Amino acid sequence: MKRKVFIQLPGNNPSGGVKVGNQLVNLFREHNYESYVVLPSEVYQADWLINPAPTIGIAKMREIVQRNDIVIDNWPDKRTLAPLLRLKAKTKIFYLQGCTFSKDNNLIGDKFLRKNLGYTHFWVVSKDSLDYLKRKYSCIPKWYLINPYFDFKAINQVISGIKRENKILCLTRKGRNYIKLANLIFGSKIKFEQIDRIFSEKEFYQLAASSKFFLSTAVGIDNHYFKKILNFKKILNFKKILKIFLNIFSKEKKYSITSYIIPIGHKEGFHLPPAEAAMCSSIVIGFAMGGGLEWMSPSTCFLAKDRSYFSLIKKIQEALSCSDEQLDNIRKNAFKAVSKFIHGNK
Repeated sequence: MKRKVFIQLPGNNPSGGVKVGNQLVNLFREHNYESYVVLPSEVYQADWLINPAPTIGIAKMREIVQRNDIVIDNWPDKRTLAPLLRLKAKTKIFYLQGCTFSKDNNLIGDKFLRKNLGYTHFWVVSKDSLDYLKRKYSCIPKWYLINPYFDFKAINQVISGIKRENKILCLTRKGRNYIKLANLIFGSKIKFEQIDRIFSEKEFYQLAASSKFFLSTAVGIDNHYFKKILNFKKILNFKKILKIFLNIFSKEKKYSITSYIIPIGHKEGFHLPPAEAAMCSSIVIGFAMGGGLEWMSPSTCFLAKDRSYFSLIKKIQEALSCSDEQLDNIRKNAFKAVSKFIHGNK
């Protein structure tokens, strides 16, 4: 009998980490492993995905898990950690989606990397993150690079027959100010389609396939950026003061304040939308962060210097000035570069 595989997620709402978790479950099931997404409370499927994985609750997992089974976490959450430590499964994996760790009343920051909490293996989603984590947490003996994968067959079925329009697709969740500036300068020359709502996986593929360009404005987090927006010592002091204030004036006392452990360098996991846009034949313009560095280059996209408004504007100008032949060449190079992440190519 094959081992069962359980992948614990904090929820099944739209996010890159949740998508990767569902993909892993489906991948194991394709290879005839009984596998599930495990949620801490309400059990519901990720219906925003084309192929949502089957889902169970923690109680059900505890009922059916055996010593030979595998449990995978991707979020440092006390709600999932406590049951994990009590499980008899001998293989317990933590799949890191980046290097920025949150800490509050429920989230444990990087404690699972500093202390032995029962994990036997550590997976990392991008080489950029892996290199940093291996240096920072050298006490961990087993690190593995596990990139996300993309189901091009499903993508191709969704985008088949969609006509490409002369427009730039922008996701406004990250880098809104870069998008505003770009639209101000180039908005009279080309349409900017800005998406500021929750969308399904299918919708994104259709949007990317219908857009000539995709603007990547998600940036990494480095020490300079961290110091610019926050002073860590002040945060700690402010945290203590605010907690006292809330405890005085709140009867329920259920407030929590989140602090962050942020690495030096651009260490933000693997940003999925640019790679997916490239698979949908949209030309990517903008920044590469984390895993994006594993396929983005001057030959595969119009790569801007991280956080540079000037560089971003310059690259947009270059893209709009290119001939169709030049763009087709970049499009082909990009698809070839991301093809190593296509399901079945590994």
